[in-house]
Amino acid sequence: MSTQELAKSEKAKSFKKKKKPVLKEVDPINFNELVEAAEGLVTDVFIPDEEHRTLVEVNDWITMPEPICDILSTPGLPCGHIVECLGGPDSGKSSLATHALIGAQNDGGIAILIDTEHKFDIDRAVAMGLNRGGFIITRAETIEDVFEKYVAWMKLIRSKEKWLERKVAMVWDSLGATPCRDELDETTKDHNMRAAHAITAGLRKTRYFLRKTNAAFLMINQVYQKQTKTPWEKKTTGRGGMSPEYFSSIRLEFTRIGKIAKTIKGEKIKVGITSNVEAIKNHMGVPFRSARLEIDRKGIVYGRKAEL
Repeated sequence: MSTQELAKSEKAKSFKKKKKPVLKEVDPINFNELVEAAEGLVTDVFIPDEEHRTLVEVNDWITMPEPICDILSTPGLPCGHIVECLGGPDSGKSSLATHALIGAQNDGGIAILIDTEHKFDIDRAVAMGLNRGGFIITRAETIEDVFEKYVAWMKLIRSKEKWLERKVAMVWDSLGATPCRDELDETTKDHNMRAAHAITAGLRKTRYFLRKTNAAFLMINQVYQKQTKTPWEKKTTGRGGMSPEYFSSIRLEFTRIGKIAKTIKGEKIKVGITSNVEAIKNHMGVPFRSARLEIDRKGIVYGRKAEL
């Protein structure tokens, strides 16, 4: 037997001789006693009982159209949380945002649009059911401006109980089209990284202020093509890095799959689009549900429901 084989044999014997350690019996911990002892030292401590089936807290819901509620398996958009709506151009993102504003109005709440694109179609929103005189538009030029104005609104709403009790739908249109401050300075470089840092810092602050309000923060984001190394990797991504995906409790992706046209006096006229809408992230209900929806001048309606 060679030296190496002998060493392996001896090592195998030593492993066989080792015995499994015997675990000592210990008394179970009285967690109620531990929590009582923590009083005065640690705040917000509790032991989850049968009523605590999840730690996801929703203060209220912004009423949304039935197709969106079915996809999310919720009564609407969750107050106290961030929602991201992403997709390509003319796929239905602004329609969803408008429905959120309308939902807040119909619930007797506050509808606020943070506008950075300067192309929101108010006439079309009114045709969908938005009250022109019952919502607020705040203009912003940079990512930092958006979050500064958001925080100012939240502090103002939280300052009075009569506003704090109201539902709030705050829509940012849109993340993908908003530059950061450094991007406007032609001497700086690496704008994407700086924008991602600004979005991350802003969303952390946003998440903090949302916790104790009846506000839902809805971000519209555009998708872009990316270079993929593997055929199964997703070929599109939203702007802002991983932060929107990480901080959002719900992410709805819109994909336009066709046009709706009607023949009027012998001429075909486009009257709407067909989009596939998928909940690619959903901490409120069943994820990955999707449906094929029709979107026209009056908003989102059911088309052919996709297989779940």
